[in-house]
Amino acid sequence: MNDDYLWNKTGKPDPEVQELEEVLGVLRYKPRPIVLPANLARPRRLRLSALLAVAACVALAFLAAGLWFAATSSKSSKPEQAKQRQLNNPSPSPNVDNQNVAKDQTAGTNQETQPKANNKPQQQSQPVVAYHRHRDNAAVIAKRNREREEALEVKQQLLMALRVASEKLNQAQRKAQNPAPPNQIRNQHKVS
Repeated sequence: MNDDYLWNKTGKPDPEVQELEEVLGVLRYKPRPIVLPANLARPRRLRLSALLAVAACVALAFLAAGLWFAATSSKSSKPEQAKQRQLNNPSPSPNVDNQNVAKDQTAGTNQETQPKANNKPQQQSQPVVAYHRHRDNAAVIAKRNREREEALEVKQQLLMALRVASEKLNQAQRKAQNPAPPNQIRNQHKVS
């Protein structure tokens, strides 16, 4: 039997092989087109439901965006609302002019000898909005620094491991691309 014929069909075919090919040729794979039954045709409702699903997703996205916008704008308007409330409900402030007149009358002194009081109305102070600022103590800062240093060490080790692995892969690739010389015998002991 000619072994070359089995691999690349060169040379004269063997009669046994030819007979086997003829017998097994009946069992060879034959592609057939796919035939779908007529009752499996897609109805129009699928397309409509897909459009409705897309419309629902878009509406949901608009709703989520509106809620997010409302939440962010309400947070930023809280200090403004506090300012407006204080301006609408001013606290009763004593009248400076009335107090000075009363003092002058009781003391019986001239207005010229005493310094004049400020006739401008007092400006209301702006409302102070206090925010809680989280301050880290020394132990937390030291722990973070320690964790950062450990992370840097781990990063350096990982980079070194990646360099070693890359170098080994490069060596293996070079060996695979450059075959060994024909005279070199590998994995054998010398015979003396």
